[in-house]
Amino acid sequence: MKRLIGFFALSALLAGCASLVIGTPTVQLSAGNSTVGKPDATTGLIDYTFEVKAFTLPGSGGGVIGNLNLSGGGTLGFSQSVPSCPVSSTQNCGPVTIKYSGSATSHLPVTVVSYVAMGDNGIATTVSLPAPLTVFNGF
Repeated sequence: MKRLIGFFALSALLAGCASLVIGTPTVQLSAGNSTVGKPDATTGLIDYTFEVKAFTLPGSGGGVIGNLNLSGGGTLGFSQSVPSCPVSSTQNCGPVTIKYSGSATSHLPVTVVSYVAMGDNGIATTVSLPAPLTVFNGF
């Protein structure tokens, strides 16, 4: 009888955790280096690069981050592994650097509002940033 009561108590406790996602990496994003070249004399195209740095927060599990969701719609697609960060750490771990490059005659600013994180458990979650982050000022 005690086992049956214990089973029901455990079931009720776990049912309350149905929306809890365990093991999803939590990162802090920051803008890295960016460069903008001079227009090509023939095509008028301008080469540009920019970086996004991802720091894993203390106590966060490892996993994969990807698809930076942009202000106004659109995404920057990628898939990058991030390490776990021990609870005992007094600083964020990392960074992992994500690099983008291209050529264009003009480019709007790039502002990130959320990212997709997937933990080792295979569950993907969209994580909203506390405030939009401009990672490239455009030209």
